[in-house]
Amino acid sequence: MPARKSLRIRRQRPAILLAFTVIGAAGLPCHADVITDWDAKASAVASPAALGERELAIVDIAMFDAINSISPKYRPYLVKEGGFSDASAEAAAASGAATALEKLHPQSSAEYKATLEDYVKGLPASHSDVAKGMRLGELVADDDEESQPEPQSQAAGRAQRRNHEEKSARSARWCCREGPVM
Repeated sequence: MPARKSLRIRRQRPAILLAFTVIGAAGLPCHADVITDWDAKASAVASPAALGERELAIVDIAMFDAINSISPKYRPYLVKEGGFSDASAEAAAASGAATALEKLHPQSSAEYKATLEDYVKGLPASHSDVAKGMRLGELVADDDEESQPEPQSQAAGRAQRRNHEEKSARSARWCCREGPVM
């Protein structure tokens, strides 16, 4: 008899532990880090298809280069700003993401600025470190945006329009010189 009771308790133990875990976790606040917070914001406003993927990459690179400028552990993707070793990494990443999003979606610039201001208010770093981080994020995002190559789809579209215009011009010249074909 005691063996059966022991077996039944062992079978119920995972369910009991799961219930206590769920109840305990429900009362705890869940905080994501700055990268996932701003990635979620960027994903919500990204354009569809390949252009959206490019926008997310620009935001991610701005955040990476901003943090990597503070504590350089890796080779930078596009830029490395010096002199910001005591800046807030969270403020730098948030500012880099917000600045990149402002450049990509200028119609929502005020919204990104307000979101950034709200975000940095809750950071535990000192005001001067946060200000340095925000300046670093802006510099990195500005440099990243300037060094981005033109997307192939835009370059291809421009080449197609140019070819079409050249063909139209040749057709118009031929038509006017030879006369219409009947």
